[in-house]
Amino acid sequence: NIEISNLDEIGIDGFYEFYVLTNKQYGLSNLSKDFFIELFNSAKNIKFDILIAKYKSQILGFVVLVSDKTYSIYWLGARLEEAPNIGYFDLLQWEMIKTAKSLGCKYYDLCYLEKDRLPSIYKFKSDYSNEKYNILNINYKPFIYRIINKFQKIF
Repeated sequence: NIEISNLDEIGIDGFYEFYVLTNKQYGLSNLSKDFFIELFNSAKNIKFDILIAKYKSQILGFVVLVSDKTYSIYWLGARLEEAPNIGYFDLLQWEMIKTAKSLGCKYYDLCYLEKDRLPSIYKFKSDYSNEKYNILNINYKPFIYRIINKFQKIF
């Protein structure tokens, strides 16, 4: 009886309200609603898919998938801690994997594992696969970033 819907059903306000609520339970800071509005409306070469899990019309969780032509990333997700464990987050992941595949993506990346800071999220993500890769992330030097990416492809 879990219903999976997209952002159109609850709108950006419903999405943001749930995002703030769930960040509070994990002690995470919030990005602004304007950030999400601008990001979702101005992305050119990437696609955002937002799926929401509901049970008896209550939102239990959501996942934001970011995709380009070959790569899909589990960018953002949230769930209610007190929600019943009825498999809704696994269902959300399955629906995202199907979405990524339908877009032609070869990879579905669960991103960032923070075992010490977010142990329940670490466990959830690591239950999907034993394959873990360290990714070097450089934000401030685009030229060096391109060089490092070329080296990573070689090795």
